[in-house]
Amino acid sequence: MSGLVGDGALLLSTPFQSTLFVPPFSELNIFAWQMDGDTILFDTFARFSSFAARNEISLRIDKEQITQFLASDRMNTKQTVFSGLVEIEHGCSLTVLADDRGASLVEVNHLPDLLCERSLTPMSGSDAAEEIRALTLEAIQFKASHDTVGIATSGGFDSSLIALLYGRAFPEKALHLYHVYSSRVRGLNEIEYFNDVRQRLSSHVTWLDAETTRDVQLDFPNMAPGFRPHMVAGWYERNWKMYAAAKQDGVSVILNGDGGDQLMLCLDEMSLAREFHKEGTPLLRSVVNEAILKQSSVWQVTHNWLAGKSDDYMSKWIHFDADNIEKVKPFLKLKALFPRRIFRDADRYENLSVSRQHQVCTLNDAKYNSLAAALGVCERKPFLYWPLVRFCVLCPRQILLAGGRERGLFRSAFSDTLPRSIANRVGKSGDVDVVQLFDYATVKKRVLASHTLADYIELDAVSTIDPHNLTDEIAGFLMRCATVDAYLKTI
Repeated sequence: MSGLVGDGALLLSTPFQSTLFVPPFSELNIFAWQMDGDTILFDTFARFSSFAARNEISLRIDKEQITQFLASDRMNTKQTVFSGLVEIEHGCSLTVLADDRGASLVEVNHLPDLLCERSLTPMSGSDAAEEIRALTLEAIQFKASHDTVGIATSGGFDSSLIALLYGRAFPEKALHLYHVYSSRVRGLNEIEYFNDVRQRLSSHVTWLDAETTRDVQLDFPNMAPGFRPHMVAGWYERNWKMYAAAKQDGVSVILNGDGGDQLMLCLDEMSLAREFHKEGTPLLRSVVNEAILKQSSVWQVTHNWLAGKSDDYMSKWIHFDADNIEKVKPFLKLKALFPRRIFRDADRYENLSVSRQHQVCTLNDAKYNSLAAALGVCERKPFLYWPLVRFCVLCPRQILLAGGRERGLFRSAFSDTLPRSIANRVGKSGDVDVVQLFDYATVKKRVLASHTLADYIELDAVSTIDPHNLTDEIAGFLMRCATVDAYLKTI
C-alpha cells in the first residue's frame, strides 16, 4: 500500500506515511487509496475508516498539519492523479489529460512558456504574437480530434478564446458550451461575458447552476461525491455538474482555458489520466529559496535554471505563503510552527512588510530588478508566473505589452478575435471579490461556536475579526476554519 493521495491539507497519517487531504475552501471529501497499482475512491470518512480497519491501518489526526492548512491554503499542496480526475492548482503553461487515444483537455493559460520552448532567440513583438497564435491553434487542433467536443467556459479570457477559436477551426463539429455557475455566489458578472461569446457561435449551450447538484450521485466507481454545505458554493460542484451533463450529451473531450483550482475531467471510460503540470509561482519561490540558502543572487539562480544546471533545490517547492501566514498567525495557537524570521537579514528589514522583505532580501541584483520592473512586480505579488520570466529573459522588453502583465502579449495576439469586453478584461480574477463571496458573519459564529477548533485557534483573537471589513487573507482563514470544523465533525 503506497498510501492515500489527494490535494489540499494533510489531515491524517499512518504507519505507511499515507496522507488524507481535504481540498481548500471545501467540504467535498475525496479519499483515494492506492493499492497494488489501483486507486480506490471513498466519498465519506466512514467508508474509508471501515476500509482502514479491515486492513489494520492505524490513523491519527495531525494537528500541526491542520494548523498549517489554517494558516495558508497553499500548504502541502500536491499534484493528484487518479482515474478520471486531476486536481490542478494555480494555472500553468499547458495542462494535458490524456488517454491512449490522445489528449482530452488543452490549457492555454500561459502559452508564452511554449513559445520559449521553441524560440531561443529574441523576437519582435509581431513575430511573438504570430507564434502564439500558431501555437494556440495547433494545440486546439491537435487536442480536439474527437467528433463531439464540449467547452467549459466561465466567460473569462481563456475559455472564451478557446470557444471562439475552436468554433472557427471546426465549424462542422458539434460543439457544446457548458456554462456552470453558482446562483449563491455574488460579485460575478461572468454571464454578460459568456453571452458575448455565445452570440458569436451557433452552439448548444447548457446552463448549469451548481446549487442544483446537492446530494446528486454521479457515476464514479467506488464513490458517490458529497457536496458542500450552503455556506460554500462554487468550484467543485461546477465540475461534477458539468461531467454529468457532458456525459449525457455524449461529449468525449472537454476543452478548458482555466488552470486554477478546478477538477478537470477525463470523460473516457475509466482511462488513467496523466497530467503534466509546470507550476509558476512555487517555481519562482524555489528560485528565491535557492538564492537565500546559497546566498547567491536570484539572477544567477535564474541563469543556472535556464542553462539546465540547477540542482535539487529547484525542484523543492516552498510550502508556505509568507504574507498569508503573518496575517493569520495571531489567530492560531500553534504559532511555533511558523518562525518569525524567515528571511536573511530580517533584523535589518524588520519594519518592512513581508512582501517587501522578500524583494529587498532577494531581488538585490540590478539585472533582476530591471526584469522585475519590466514584469510589473509589485509589493502584493513580488513574483509573477515562471513562463513570463522565461519569456522576458529571452525577448526584448518592448514585447512585454500591457505593462508586462501576464496576459498582455496574449491579449494583443488575439485582439482581433476576442470581443472587446473580454480582450480588455484585466487580471486573472476578473470581477471576483473574495471578501464578498460568502456570509462571513455566519461563518464566524460557527467557528467561534466550534468545540473541535478550540485546539487550533485563539478564540478571543478570532472574536475580534470584523466580518464586514475583511482582507482576502482573513476571509480565506475563516473559510478554512469552517472547512476543518465541518470535516473533523465527520471523523
